[in-house]
Amino acid sequence: MSEKRIVGIDIGSYEIKVVYLDPKANELSVLGFAREKLATVTAAPAAAPSTVPPPMPGVAASFEDAPTGVREAPLDDAAETQEAEAAAPEPVSPPSDSHEFNLAPPWVQALERLRDRAALAGELQATAVPDAKAVLIDLEVPFDDKAKVQNILPHLMVDRLPLAQSEITWDFQTYPGAEAARALVGFARNTDLEAALTHLQGAGVDPAQLGIAELQLATIGSHILREDGHVAIVDLGHELTRVVVINGFEPVLGRTIRSGGQFITTTIQERFNGTFEEAENVKHQYSAILDDAPNADMKKLSEAIQEGMLPIVRDLRRTFQGLFARKRVEIQRVYICGGTSLIKNVEKYLSSELGIPVRRLQAPAGLLDGDTNVV
Repeated sequence: MSEKRIVGIDIGSYEIKVVYLDPKANELSVLGFAREKLATVTAAPAAAPSTVPPPMPGVAASFEDAPTGVREAPLDDAAETQEAEAAAPEPVSPPSDSHEFNLAPPWVQALERLRDRAALAGELQATAVPDAKAVLIDLEVPFDDKAKVQNILPHLMVDRLPLAQSEITWDFQTYPGAEAARALVGFARNTDLEAALTHLQGAGVDPAQLGIAELQLATIGSHILREDGHVAIVDLGHELTRVVVINGFEPVLGRTIRSGGQFITTTIQERFNGTFEEAENVKHQYSAILDDAPNADMKKLSEAIQEGMLPIVRDLRRTFQGLFARKRVEIQRVYICGGTSLIKNVEKYLSSELGIPVRRLQAPAGLLDGDTNVV
């Protein structure tokens, strides 16, 4: 495959996904893709536990949890909750010593394997800050002109940051609010960025863009959907669930819930009294949320999946209710993506729980053609 391509890299806790874009195309055009599972993720055994029935027709088979790479931002809930958490957000933990700084995280080896098969070569590489080291905060600003906001934002952030501004690197986007302009500010500790770049470059990635995954999801989502009104995009990942709300091309909210498909696996493990690897295999092959299960085992599996999704449902509900309470923003539709979104009937389940239409996020027609390559 030609190296005349843009390489987008999603570094997650389950696997790394890579997409290749045509830099010369007027519209977004995908040339191919690649993926590599992290070595720390134990491969599921070939056979499912004996208590689980054969696959049902139409049940999603052999899917993998799509990872996310962003740490949790302050909860966007009711005003008092947001202010309390914003006053003392969870700190971005620095490396404790030089040994820890040089200790490569699991995704580095996966990147090296991709590099060794020439799956990372391209004219431009872009990725997000890995290892959940980036934070988003939402601020009211007096105007929406980005150049003007740039000059006053350091003063507005003083009481919202857990670190001195000299210790962080930050960027922002502005958007019009109901009563005043707002700014979504993303930041990460300088030492964390230095460590990330060292690991990335050592694995053959020198990113032209190192962004924040939530904002990147908002950008690509807005270009795919091109819808008016407030819609949410929910990336149901392995360890984390990333949530963004957009209004047209404007980001309105970005946060990450610390629960994902891994918790569903644990719930299945407990229900079936098996190993984690067996539970993961069951989830990947047979997962379905069923109103009328054909047998006791599938009923048990459906109930385990719903139990495992309760933390996600709870935090999604709180996020959307808090957004309405503070900004009078009402979500019109929810679009889901990520490996956990492949559970059969999960759209119907989430729609029932949230009271909002839920659809799977689909690539637009023509984006993936018959010549798309898998590396």
